[in-house]
Amino acid sequence: AELRGHGPKNPWRAFALYLPGLVAPALALALWAQGLPVRLLAWASAVDRFEPNDRFDQAREVAVGRVEDLRLPPGDVDWFRVRVPFGRSLRATATPSAETTGATSLHGPSGATLASDERSPGPCVYTPRDPAGEVVFVCVWGARTGPYSLDLSLADPGDRFEPNDRPDDAALLAPGVHPRIRCNGSDWFRIVQPAGQALRARLRSGAPGIGLRWVPATDSSFQAAAPTALEADLPVNAAEREVLLEVRGGGRYDLELSPGRYEPPRPFPPLQGLAEIDERPPPGDAPGKGALLREGRYTGLRCRGVSWFRVRLAEGERLLARLDALGKRPDLTLALFAPSSSGLAPERAARWDGDSYVLLHRAEADGEVFLRVRGPPVSYSLSLRTFSGALGNPLGPGNYANLEGGDDRLWRIPLRAGERLELSANYDAEQGPQLRLDLRDAAWTRLPVAEAPAGALAARTTAKTDGPVYLRVLGGLLPFDLTVRVRSAPGAGWRPPARCEAIGPGVYPNRLLAGERWYSLLARPGARLSVRARTRLGEEVQLEAFDARGNLLATGELASSVSDLGWSCTEPAGAPIYLRAFSDLGRPPRHTLRIAWDGSTLPCPPDRPALAPGRHEFDAGRGHDVHPVELARGQRLRVLLEAANRDAELDLAVLDGDGRELRSATELGRSEELEFVAPRAGRYHLRVFGTPSPYSLDLRAD
Repeated sequence: AELRGHGPKNPWRAFALYLPGLVAPALALALWAQGLPVRLLAWASAVDRFEPNDRFDQAREVAVGRVEDLRLPPGDVDWFRVRVPFGRSLRATATPSAETTGATSLHGPSGATLASDERSPGPCVYTPRDPAGEVVFVCVWGARTGPYSLDLSLADPGDRFEPNDRPDDAALLAPGVHPRIRCNGSDWFRIVQPAGQALRARLRSGAPGIGLRWVPATDSSFQAAAPTALEADLPVNAAEREVLLEVRGGGRYDLELSPGRYEPPRPFPPLQGLAEIDERPPPGDAPGKGALLREGRYTGLRCRGVSWFRVRLAEGERLLARLDALGKRPDLTLALFAPSSSGLAPERAARWDGDSYVLLHRAEADGEVFLRVRGPPVSYSLSLRTFSGALGNPLGPGNYANLEGGDDRLWRIPLRAGERLELSANYDAEQGPQLRLDLRDAAWTRLPVAEAPAGALAARTTAKTDGPVYLRVLGGLLPFDLTVRVRSAPGAGWRPPARCEAIGPGVYPNRLLAGERWYSLLARPGARLSVRARTRLGEEVQLEAFDARGNLLATGELASSVSDLGWSCTEPAGAPIYLRAFSDLGRPPRHTLRIAWDGSTLPCPPDRPALAPGRHEFDAGRGHDVHPVELARGQRLRVLLEAANRDAELDLAVLDGDGRELRSATELGRSEELEFVAPRAGRYHLRVFGTPSPYSLDLRAD
């Protein structure tokens, strides 16, 4: 208004009014530019200032304390190293954000695992043994991308399990001797008891007044005692369970946790040890007219067409009857009839046991049951045993070593309807006769077993109803190792697990496995899914594939430390396929996983020139390369694959013209060698599959 003549003529006042509006944007821009380096530094720290540290030899040295602003790409591994003085314990804890999951482990200079949190959350703890101190390598793996922080601290070795003063803070304790632990009142430990194995906790030394006791964690299968004992045994349990161990007192102590004394199974009702009965009970020609038999072995009986006998049982009591006669398989039959409200219940015929007829019955009420022997006039013996309670010793999933079998030893494996039981056993076939599995259901019906080579036994069965399956190992008293696996039935309400990693074709190295791990991928109709899991020698990983409804599609074949799963896809395009990797061994292994689809498309363009014999270098490995080769019928091809990167995981395979895998190398690794004989003349393809890395192929054809 002043510039237009409205009001006093004072132009300086106009500048004073409007100049701040003109200067403010420029001043704000200058201030933003002044803070740009700070924002750039913050952005750089969010990316991860310690990269590259994805390999063991790239481990970055860090100091004790809290390391912030770390970040993991999906499936990445970060390595750090820290010096730990003698007399102190290193505690390492990786704290992920909400979108990051992973695990932490400690390693020595040789790469050997010193400690790991794979089985339970909590810090990784390691105490050096070298008086000069040790350099410890910390490995952090992330399943999903996101930030995390790393806490490193040094503590008194006696406090390496702290905080564990309450049952909720119980520290996981592995078998072995744990020296110089410091107790300030109560120390709580959590122990995973394997199925079928007893445990013993013992204080090897300690201050006066220190004692221990076992405490149930989730059930009341045993009664907790007062914490005053210096040694306590935990009884065998049929299934794996968690239990708590409390040490109470003050001062330092040495704690030893070891497997308890092995208890053989309760004897199968010993028919061989029954008392001989010289009586000749007169048989009856009708159910109610037979002689009343008692427990024992009746010899010298003779069949007269049809013979009836009676046995009195109490409610819940079991009867085991065995009929032996001359001849390989005589024409005699043994059957049992139980009374019911409408007369006699349908007969239960005895099963042929290879050398005799055996029948097992449980009485539903007090009363008599009737045995019928029918056949030609031949001599036979009849053995009867009555007993109460469960039959056989409970046996749960797990690995059992140095067991002994025999006719008088029986194991009971509880199953639910739809569950699948898998048994495998190994023994030294050169030390004695061949062993065989004897598998029975709750009605004592023989179940089929699989054929296996000498020195091995195998069986698989699916439970139709709830009830036990009985197991005997017959043929001799040779020691054997037994593995029991029980696969759960999916049921109508089956849902994929919450922690399920989405993957595609490729190689996924250094995967951690704590019990089991789930993956998901999309189906390709008409293609064949090939999955290979490899672990270190002495470890194993099993593979299973499921559809979206939880139905089992395929099971991997295990050979040494490699498990292979193959399945021809029949699911619609894009349908989810769930892959389960699991281990039944006690120590959680690491595994490398290879996923490939074969036969869905042609492996490479038909006009690509074929490789000639000789050495070929490839600098731009993409993780999935296919190279054609021309072979005559019967021509032998030898291929040597070598990767340039030391930590590369590559797989070499030969495909036909349709992309089907014909031959593959036995293991994943930096160097692979393959030999292949062409069944017919034509074009074949070499597939290099794995982590992106420069590599070379050396071809020799003869």
